[in-house]
Amino acid sequence: MSEIYFKISQKKLELMFKKLLCTDMFKSNIITQKDGKLFSVQTGGHGRAIQVLKFNNSFFTEISKSTLSIEIETKRIYEIVKDVSQKEFITVTAKDNEFIIETSKEEFYFAFCPPRDEIKTSLPFPMKKGIPVVGEQEIKLDTHFVIDVESFKHISKYMDKFKTEFCIFFYDQNQVKVRIGALDDFSDYMIYQPKYRIKTGKKLHVIVPYGIKQIANSFDNMIQIRTKTDSPLWIYEGTNDYVHGIFMAPFVY
Repeated sequence: MSEIYFKISQKKLELMFKKLLCTDMFKSNIITQKDGKLFSVQTGGHGRAIQVLKFNNSFFTEISKSTLSIEIETKRIYEIVKDVSQKEFITVTAKDNEFIIETSKEEFYFAFCPPRDEIKTSLPFPMKKGIPVVGEQEIKLDTHFVIDVESFKHISKYMDKFKTEFCIFFYDQNQVKVRIGALDDFSDYMIYQPKYRIKTGKKLHVIVPYGIKQIANSFDNMIQIRTKTDSPLWIYEGTNDYVHGIFMAPFVY
């Protein structure tokens, strides 16, 4: 049967839509239900970022094994879900061009359309021995470090204060540090040291021109970052219930 059907708590549904939205990076999302899981993979930020979300069967109270891909206006639905009582368990159905959210007292109906872009349900790069490999040159993103989620959100807050989209992740004497501010010689900037743990790599200097402010509040767990000097970044979190990641392009002089 071609439909989306699952039951879920209000808290988990709000969490799902918060991650789908990434503040304002993705105004609409393609979601695919398949084999008792829910996937969402799309490009945002004018092609500068690719989002990957997978919610496993364990994330839901109940989910069917039916298959359907749809495109929804994420922000509009998120604003409704936030106002539903946290005590509610919600039934979500999508069929016949309607995305339906049903509580014990309310029914909300949203129109959806068939996906306009290619439907994807997998990572935008291959993995070799657990390491992302990207591009025609098969660059191995073999520098790997972990940042505390609150520290990551502090980076976003400082970016707001300095009115910038730019930050630089770099290693300094085996420490992870972040330069926050515009890149020219006449701008204010700061150096921030997050709570971190280095897993692999001894050298790193990668400039992120866009996206950290947008994605910071969508993370809830320790943040894994795999990258390499002047290379893309794979920024992700994972639990038994879901995987949430953003693949981001670097800025290279």
